[in-house]
Amino acid sequence: MEVFSESDENRILSELGLTINQTKVYLALLRLGTASKAISIFKISGVARQDIYRVLRELQQLGIVEKVITKPTRFRAVEPKKATAILIEKKKENFHELNRRAEEFVNKTCERYNSIPNYHEKDQIILITEKQSIIRKIQESIERTQNTVDSLTPSRELSPWLTSVEESIKIAKDKGVKIRWITKKTGNDKDPTKLLVYSDQANAKLEDIMSPPRAQFFIFDGKEIILSFEESNFAEAPVLWTNSPSVIVLARNYFETYWNKETMPFEVYSYSRKQLSKTRAE
Repeated sequence: MEVFSESDENRILSELGLTINQTKVYLALLRLGTASKAISIFKISGVARQDIYRVLRELQQLGIVEKVITKPTRFRAVEPKKATAILIEKKKENFHELNRRAEEFVNKTCERYNSIPNYHEKDQIILITEKQSIIRKIQESIERTQNTVDSLTPSRELSPWLTSVEESIKIAKDKGVKIRWITKKTGNDKDPTKLLVYSDQANAKLEDIMSPPRAQFFIFDGKEIILSFEESNFAEAPVLWTNSPSVIVLARNYFETYWNKETMPFEVYSYSRKQLSKTRAE
């Protein structure tokens, strides 16, 4: 059984928004277990005596410490379940306010500096190195697409990518975007080529080939491409984003060569929310 330590308590309360002194005072009150005088809290918490009343007022304002009207005045901690719910709700409120201010920032700065990215400017090349930035860039590009998304992805990457861009694919499909995905064949090389079908809709399907290159890419509307030349774990290798027509033409020609090859007997796979489940085609 995993041991839950005092440092774990401190870390979680810090993540919920408490300062170091607030955390010490709240945990001291929990240890005391009953309404206690400030002097007792001072002795248990390790917070400086001159700071105790200030920190207690802050915790009262947050709603996780209650003041008991006695002589002398005593304080008690709100039970952890209720206290954490209060802190989480406060976090949500702060997030909504931060989101509102972020939107205001975007609107004002784009207005002031005309800083909306120009995706139509030709021959741009951008290096993206951080995993979440790569995923977010692909999600945004899929959602921006109006007609086609074409991708070549190694088989080990297939399920993680389908999961990470699932909501973006749904948005694209709702617009009628045609989604095609080629992935490396798995299993015995003597097996027939397989056609992998993404969902039940005809405009979204996956085709399997025998020997794709080590590179992987996503092409959006034939206007922009995200590609990687390194074999690595899911989204961990740096990628290039570009709208260079020459690069896109090369990738599209390769993709179409395999996509349009003569179809051999195949097996059909359907993609559920978190996994690929196999069914045999006639």
